[in-house]
Parts: sequence; structure tokens; C-alpha cells
Amino acid sequence: MPKALLYISIAFLCQSCFLFTGPTPDPPGTTEEPLPEFLSTPSSFSVERGKVDEASGMVASQSMPGNLWVINDGNTKAALHLLSNTGVYLGSIDLWPSVNRDWEDMADGPGPEEGVNYLYVGDIGDNAEVYGTYQIYRMKEPGGLVDGIQQDVISFRYEDRSNGLDVEAMLVDPRTKDIYLISKRQLFTVRVYKLPYPQSITEENVAEFQGVIPHSFITAADISKDGRQLMIKNYDAIFYWRLSENETVFEALRRNRDVGLPYYPEEQGEALCFDYNDSGYYTLSERLDNPTGTLYHYERKVTDQ
Repeated sequence: MPKALLYISIAFLCQSCFLFTGPTPDPPGTTEEPLPEFLSTPSSFSVERGKVDEASGMVASQSMPGNLWVINDGNTKAALHLLSNTGVYLGSIDLWPSVNRDWEDMADGPGPEEGVNYLYVGDIGDNAEVYGTYQIYRMKEPGGLVDGIQQDVISFRYEDRSNGLDVEAMLVDPRTKDIYLISKRQLFTVRVYKLPYPQSITEENVAEFQGVIPHSFITAADISKDGRQLMIKNYDAIFYWRLSENETVFEALRRNRDVGLPYYPEEQGEALCFDYNDSGYYTLSERLDNPTGTLYHYERKVTDQ
């Protein structure tokens, strides 16, 4: 067996320990509502070929409920793409003068103006770990397919990685407006960083190292609008946490996941988001050599009260 394949196999074996072991118990004296359960068989919708063939990030639109914003991976047009929640391609918005060097995830959440939902597009990929500096494009979520969106550019570097770091997972904590970034390629443990709010758009920011978590090959992340539900994914599994009232994102990530979510394996699954009501979640993969892409939606089970 080639050495690289052996390392990957060992990493996935370690991942299975965290997927199938039980959740970390709540501290004594705390009570929580039951953890959510989701349908194991998702609804599936075909996505038109040639539009979002390299989907790397996705969020549920808050300004246009029932739709999803999607970005493509690096070296494609710098654009936001809009899909219906049944996979129908609705159009795109040109994000010139932004450049898609290696867009790997997108997020939404609060920003500088109170009561406004912002989109965050992360030019954060770096397969060879050579770039050193990275950009996140922040913009107010549009209410339609209108070009000419004003964008803030949040440039940053990692405080302890002078050469760079390959990252494919990003989220914005709605409680603090901090941006979290999770690295991809380290075996056994990946690195978590935070860009604390307010992020400068005139000077280079420094992403602060929070620590490592026992996962590998993390390709996407999302957090619910109330900041209480958190999920990340790799190519084989989706991990879910419910955050306690004062628990930070990193504090949750460094403990064992609360639930292993249902997931239909995708060849190159790199896009994940909660739906509009945070009552289910979507996944979307790169199309690769398939004739169409497939959008999956996993609904939360309805339980009797």
C-alpha cells in the first residue's frame, strides 16, 4: 500500500472513532432540549451542467427565501450563483473586481451594519501552502440578481504560518461576528483560527490560532442563525454540535461531536449549509465527470410533543 494511502486510511479510521462514539455529557445540573434527528434519506435535485460544476461553498439566502447562494472553486469566474432549493439555476452576479484565486467556502451572518445579513466569500484555499496572505470578500446580501455589489476586502495572514495554510471551511459566529477558519490537510488534527470582530478593511488582519481539533480533511462548515447549532464535514461524514449558552465555537469543536448527521457520500463534497429555517441542511458536490450535479436536502424529523 502506498505510504500516502496508508496515512489517509489511518486518518479516516481515527475519524470513525469520533463519528460513532457517544456525545460528551452535559455538565452536571444542566438541561438541554433533545438533540435533533434528521431523515436519513435526503431529497435530491439535479443541477444544470455547466453552471456550478465546481461548487465549493453555499448558504441559504435570507433575502430571497427558498434559494441558495453558491460559489465555484478557484480559477473560475468571480461570481455568486443563485439556485432554487430544488436545484434550478436562476442566474449569477458578477463580483468584479474580485479575483477567484481559490474560493473554498462562503458564509453569511451579521456585519458592520446592524440588522443586515452579509455574505462572506473566502478566497482561502492554498493547496501548496505558499500564498501567505488571503482575502475574504464581505458584502450585504443582495435582494436580487443585480451586479455592481459593493464589497469589503478583509485581507489576513495566519499568526503562526508564514508560508500559508490550506483552508476550506469558514463560518461567521452570529453572536460575536468573529470569523472562524478550519484547516484541511493535516493528518489526525486540523487547526482552528479566529479573525476577531471588527475585521479591518484597510490593514492586514491576523488570524489568531485557537488550537487543534481531532478531525482531518475538513471541507466545509456552517453555523445556525442563533449560533447554537454548528456542523462541519469531511468527504465521508458530517459532525454536529449544539453549543451551550456561553460556549465558544472552538470550545465546542474541541470536544466530541453531539451527533453524526446522515450523509449520502459525494465524490467531491465541499458545500454544506443549514437551510433557511435552520431545520435541515443542504449538501452539494463538484460535478466532476457526472452529467449533472445533485443538490441534497436533509430534513429534520418531526417529533410528537
